[in-house]
Amino acid sequence: MDSGNFYQYRERETQFRMQLSRFDGRVLRDVLLQIVEPEVNVVVLVFEDAVFSVQGQIGGELLKVVEAPPPSTESLGPNAWYQPFEPAIQFRGKAVAQVRAVGEAWNGHGLEISFADCPRHTLIITSIDSRGAPEAFRDCLKVGVAEYAYEYRRDPQP
Repeated sequence: MDSGNFYQYRERETQFRMQLSRFDGRVLRDVLLQIVEPEVNVVVLVFEDAVFSVQGQIGGELLKVVEAPPPSTESLGPNAWYQPFEPAIQFRGKAVAQVRAVGEAWNGHGLEISFADCPRHTLIITSIDSRGAPEAFRDCLKVGVAEYAYEYRRDPQP
C-alpha cells in the first residue's frame, strides 16, 4: 500500500483547510509557544472567545488545528513550558481577516494568518519538515511573522 494513501494525507490536508475558517473574524489575544526543549511543539492561538492549538500529526509532516482549553503549566514537565511569541504582539486585539493554507505534507505544511489593519504583516505557522530544515529538529513547528513589500516608488530625481 502507498504510504501516502495509508496515512490519508489528502484527506487530512482537506480537513485542515476546512478548520481554518474557524478563525475568521476572531480577535486575537495572544500567541503562546509550547516549548519542549529545544523545539516549538505546539502553537496556541488565544482568541477572545476560544483557544486553538496548532500541532503536528503523524510525524509532524502535517499540521492540525484543535480547539483546546486555555493552556495550563501544571501538566508540563521540567523541560517544557509555554511562552509568548513576542513578534506577534502587533496582532493582539486585531481580528483575523483571512487564513490560508500553505505548503503541503513534507513541504512546510501550515497556515498563514492575515489580520485587520495589518496589511504588511502575517503570522505563519508551518511544520519543520521542508527542505533547508535543520538536521537536529524533527516533528516540531516553525513560527514567524512575515513582512511584505508591495509598493515601491522611485526617489524623485533632483
